[in-house]
Amino acid sequence: MAHIVVVEARKAQARLVETMLSSHHHEVTVFKTAREGLQMVRDGAMVELVLVSATLPDSNGIEFAARLRQDASHYGTPLLMIAEDVTHRMRGLEIIDDFIEVYLGFVLP
Repeated sequence: MAHIVVVEARKAQARLVETMLSSHHHEVTVFKTAREGLQMVRDGAMVELVLVSATLPDSNGIEFAARLRQDASHYGTPLLMIAEDVTHRMRGLEIIDDFIEVYLGFVLP
């Protein structure tokens, strides 16, 4: 069982991702803001995967990723961005490991 952190402000989207991951027996922790998600770094949480939304109320997914990568203990943690358009994907290619595309609030395979 992996510990997966989801940083997503949209309640329905966060719930959908959490439900899907939990159904595969993963431990899922959801944060609504970049600040809350980055606090886990300061607290020394062991995380196997981070999913971050491209848009957050206090930041964006690329800024979140850059801050996460600054912490040596999370530098190699796989980081996926939940992106709605190609603009976010292009800007994040250097720091994000991969993307999950969403369409009208649903995760596409």
